[in-house]
Amino acid sequence: MIEPGFCQCGCGERTKQTHRTRGKEGYKKGDYKKFLAGHNWKGVKRKKETKEITDSNGYIRVYDPINHANATHKYSKKHRMIAEKVLGRKLKQTECVHHFNEKKQENANSNMVICTMSFHHTIHLRTRAFYATGNPNYRKCLYCKEWDNPSSLYITPSGAGVWHRSCYNKYRNQYNAIHGRS
Repeated sequence: MIEPGFCQCGCGERTKQTHRTRGKEGYKKGDYKKFLAGHNWKGVKRKKETKEITDSNGYIRVYDPINHANATHKYSKKHRMIAEKVLGRKLKQTECVHHFNEKKQENANSNMVICTMSFHHTIHLRTRAFYATGNPNYRKCLYCKEWDNPSSLYITPSGAGVWHRSCYNKYRNQYNAIHGRS
């Protein structure tokens, strides 16, 4: 395993820190990038006999020129291929594969479950809450970053925003003071 801050392709060069959060790429502000520009497909671990590679997100991809999802690289994610074979059909766009042990390279049937994207998000949300507090029902305040019982938090109808009312009021007062609003 290569340390964070160094290119994961094995070239040994240092990578830059991100200046902002990029959720799709899996980076938070201040994280080190995994690869230098142009290195994420160049120099990755390859198994030539099976035409497998490990992508920049840690997933095993298999060369599949006929059924590939990505027309540029012609590689499909192995865990999705295994799930589709077991199901006997392609996964829907609303479905994904969750690895129980959160190790993306362990693709045993006993380590994977097919679920909707929203349920997958819920699994990870409750897992983070359980590891942080011992209670999977707790949620994290957007402003003070403290975990608390949902009954003492305001949760937006979509469920995306969660905060203590006192934290929100404190934030709004500071915002209004800075921007000259009353």
